[in-house]
Formats: sequence, C-alpha cells, structure tokens
Amino acid sequence: MPRLLLIDDEADVCEVIGEYLSEQGHIVTVVNDGAAALRVLMGEQFDAVIIDMLLPGTSGLELAEAASARTS
Repeated sequence: MPRLLLIDDEADVCEVIGEYLSEQGHIVTVVNDGAAALRVLMGEQFDAVIIDMLLPGTSGLELAEAASARTS
C-alpha cells in the first residue's frame, strides 16, 4: 500500500482528505505543523507528500525541498 504524508494546519482539511485517501487504500500519516512534518520526513519514508503551501512557521516550499532532498 502506498504511504502518504499529509501536511496541513487545518484539522478539517486533514480529516476529509485523510479519510478519503485511507478509503482508497493508502496508509496516511497526518501532520499539522511544519516542525512536526520535518521530524516525520527525517524519520520515515513516504511514496508521496501532500503539503499545504501556507503553513505557519515553516513554509510548504521548505517542506517540499526537505522531502525532495530526503528522496535524492
């Protein structure tokens, strides 16, 4: 099963998207802030990362770069 990381600071968005993706057979890890996302990205492997670009503290672009560097 594909492993997905969903990063969004809005709990309702995470709930709806996470539930839908789980129903489609994905293993979904949900993280609500940039700092936690960076910790998860450094410790686990994911097939895809879905990132809210407007996160408080850490930008979605910084997280995308960190995810990309992790897979390179």
